[in-house]
Order: sequence, then structure tokens, then C-alpha cells
Amino acid sequence: MRLHFNIDREEDGRYIAEVPELPGVLTYGRTAREARSAALALAFRVLAEGLEAGELRVYASKCGRVELPFLWAQRPSRRGRRACLERARRGH
Repeated sequence: MRLHFNIDREEDGRYIAEVPELPGVLTYGRTAREARSAALALAFRVLAEGLEAGELRVYASKCGRVELPFLWAQRPSRRGRRACLERARRGH
């Protein structure tokens, strides 16, 4: 699973980072790196809490990837799925 980070600089000099795939994951930092690190930590907390509460379901594909169905932007392309199935057939 891949998470994307949008990082912008505010007028007051702070940086703001958000993860568009996870509503509510929005953090501030003095530097872009600090804002991104805080957003990553918050994203993991949101995912962990959702799994513990049973609000999220995780599916393991034949390629060993873990997929969360609410992250539609992360679904593999047809070409990617075909390559994955081909690797699984060959035993890789």
C-alpha cells in the first residue's frame, strides 16, 4: 500500500502535510520533514485503530501485497494484476 503526502507551506512559515487517502490525516510541522513524519505516524494510528475496531478489512493478494479496499487509488492496474498472477503461477 502506498500513501501519498501533500505538503504545503503556510503563510506563517509552518508546513502542513496531509494524506489524501485517509480523511482527517493532516499535521503541521516547523519543517516539511517534520510535518511528513507526523502525518505518517498519524496515518499508521488511523489504520491501526480502524483495523482494531473492525472498521477496515485487509485482503492479502497472491503476490503478498496487503490491500485495503477503501484505498481505490491504490488498486493495481490490469497490467499489474496480470504480472502478479503470472509471478504467483511461477511460484515467485
